[in-house]
Amino acid sequence: MGKEERAAPAAAAETAAATAATSTATAVAKPGLLRKIKFYVKFTLGISVFLILLFLVVVPITVVRRLLGIQRGLPADLLWIPGEASLPFIGVKYKLEGRVDLIRSGHQPYIFVLNHQSQLDSMVMATNVPTDMVIVAKRSLLLMPGIGFILWLTDAILIDRKNHASSVASMAAAAQRVTNDKLSVAVFPEGTRNRHGGLLPFKKGAFHLARQANVPVVPIVLSEYTDPTTGIYNSDVFLFSSGTITIRVLDPIRPHTEPTVERLRDRTRAAMSAALVDMNRSSGTAHKAKKAQ
Repeated sequence: MGKEERAAPAAAAETAAATAATSTATAVAKPGLLRKIKFYVKFTLGISVFLILLFLVVVPITVVRRLLGIQRGLPADLLWIPGEASLPFIGVKYKLEGRVDLIRSGHQPYIFVLNHQSQLDSMVMATNVPTDMVIVAKRSLLLMPGIGFILWLTDAILIDRKNHASSVASMAAAAQRVTNDKLSVAVFPEGTRNRHGGLLPFKKGAFHLARQANVPVVPIVLSEYTDPTTGIYNSDVFLFSSGTITIRVLDPIRPHTEPTVERLRDRTRAAMSAALVDMNRSSGTAHKAKKAQ
């Protein structure tokens, strides 16, 4: 079976899941004024606390470390401060489970791949950033005030999605950094936020990187929290309630245990999809689990 044939059922499933989720969101009653006010107040409060501590505490110390040549990638020992401080203001907690040792050891570089639902991902994961890690981000984000400076300051790997040759060169350079500097890399393989449940198709960049650097892939799955009726956060319907987000770290996958990049990508996605189904069932939302299949 060719890779186009293998990809067809997955693509069809994703389209069906997105359509079903969109229909569900449409069916939700139109949010009232009080709900909108609550949404914007919580969102503004949470983001404000996070950014204030980020720029008053984390950034100055990171700048000094950068000038002294002792900062590598994200300041894992500092980012927990804005993360832990901001979450109580918005009523969100997190629970870690699985191979937590992999994000705390700091001795072995990994390619961490995560599902991406909203801005809350960054706030929650800031509390558990692995040491000596950089992130992959769109080059266009450099133009965003504040965000661009943070990306530059933390040596982010910047990808120009509109230029394939440039993206390939960036990943090749990243592989050298991973190999030579023993750095881990965090990637959102879906390439964009997904508020409709399940997983979008994965892009291949992270898996090319893992094979080039010969570094294990470690999937990290955040439980679904954007369901428009039972979730914690969904900006489409002005939903922002309290709740707990589960972070499950899965077993590492050696990049050359699969013969191709596509097989490595598909194996990783399948493992994350199965974990998401299990997490949804465990939280008592089995009806959402079908979206991840």
